[in-house]
Amino acid sequence: MRLLLFLGTLGFGLACQPDSTKPSWNSPQERVVVIGPSTAETLCALGLADRVVAVSDWCRTDALQDRPRIGGIADPSLERVLAARPDLVLCQGDIPTLEALCQQQDIPLHAFHTDTWEDWENEVATLGALFRVPEVAAELVQRARQELAAVQARRPQGVAPSVLLVVARRPEEASGLIVAGGPSFLSFLVEAAGGKNLFADSPRPYFDLIEEELLKSPPQVILEFALPNNPNPLSLWRQGWPLLAAVKSGRVHAIAEDFVVQPGPRMAEAAGLIQKRLFDPLAEEVAE
Repeated sequence: MRLLLFLGTLGFGLACQPDSTKPSWNSPQERVVVIGPSTAETLCALGLADRVVAVSDWCRTDALQDRPRIGGIADPSLERVLAARPDLVLCQGDIPTLEALCQQQDIPLHAFHTDTWEDWENEVATLGALFRVPEVAAELVQRARQELAAVQARRPQGVAPSVLLVVARRPEEASGLIVAGGPSFLSFLVEAAGGKNLFADSPRPYFDLIEEELLKSPPQVILEFALPNNPNPLSLWRQGWPLLAAVKSGRVHAIAEDFVVQPGPRMAEAAGLIQKRLFDPLAEEVAE
């Protein structure tokens, strides 16, 4: 359940099946329902916020805060989707009930499966073609590449601390950990920032960690991403894992901003935040 909740925040599904309903590229798309926070953010970055008529409950994009909410990522309200009178539905991951509804109602649907930088660039190109703004899409990608290159240029030479990337855990203790593996965009961002994902060799993008693995390969830094009510997780880790190198040195950090777990247009900014936690002494949490 915790993994599903995290994937809801992230904005994509577990399955990566081919899209069954393709949008009509020749028809105007003026009323768009978006089920996926990262896609909503990308549409706004493309200057297309005015086309969005409804979003999922997970959407936090400022420009869309007044839009009607249609439910969660995996279980949107079909009645609310229809009430929005969309001429296009965009989503992250496969949602069979939504797919069936769109087929029945002849509503174009496009499902993205975005969890890498390359996936996001492809998504931007698709949206640029669909909404007939290919130049704007190309400019967005180019700007993001430049911002990422600036982060990469600031990496300290010869230093790559091993980093545990925690995307979910139990509310009041450092256990029940869900962590990011090598295929995830978070792993890519950590490497861009100058660190090394402790589980970069894992073939799974996100997985429940067998916690004994931490004793075999203790991280030098622990990063927790977008976990609620968690400004300083160090005390929890001290209770559960006092002997870990990252805990003893106080290098346990929270990155609370929602956008850090969205593979969207602010990924380079997220890499910059990660870099500050890894290398900027002013970003260190004060030990309790």
